[in-house]
Amino acid sequence: MKFFPALHTLRGFAAIWVLLFHVWIYSGSKNSFLSPFFNMGWVGVHLFYILSAFLLGLIYFKQKQNQKWNIKTFYKKRFLRIFPAYYFQLTIILVSTVFIGIYQFPNLQALVAHVFIFFNLPPSFTHPIN
Repeated sequence: MKFFPALHTLRGFAAIWVLLFHVWIYSGSKNSFLSPFFNMGWVGVHLFYILSAFLLGLIYFKQKQNQKWNIKTFYKKRFLRIFPAYYFQLTIILVSTVFIGIYQFPNLQALVAHVFIFFNLPPSFTHPIN
C-alpha cells in the first residue's frame, strides 16, 4: 500500500490542534493573538476523523482488491493498535486517583464502562475520566 506522509503529518497536526484547544480552554488565558486559532480546535477533531477514515479506507480497499482482506485480521490489528495505549493511559489515570487523588475513583459500573470503552453510550452515560 502506498504511504502518504503528508496525510499522516496533517493528521498529527489535527491532533495537536485539539490538544492546544484543550490547553487553551483550561489555561484561563483567553486573550491571545492566537485565540481565534485555538477557538477553532474542534475543526481538528473533524479533520482527524476524516483523514483517519480515508487512510483506513485505503487499507480496506487495497486489501479487498488483492483479495487479502479478512475481517478478523482487520479488527485484530485495530485492537492491537488502540487498546494497549488506551489501557496504559487508563492505568496511569487510575493509579493517579489512588495515590495522588486527582480524580475520584470510578464506581464499578464506570470502571467496567472504561475497560470496554463503553462510556457516553446508552443505557448509562458514564463520563470519561481522561
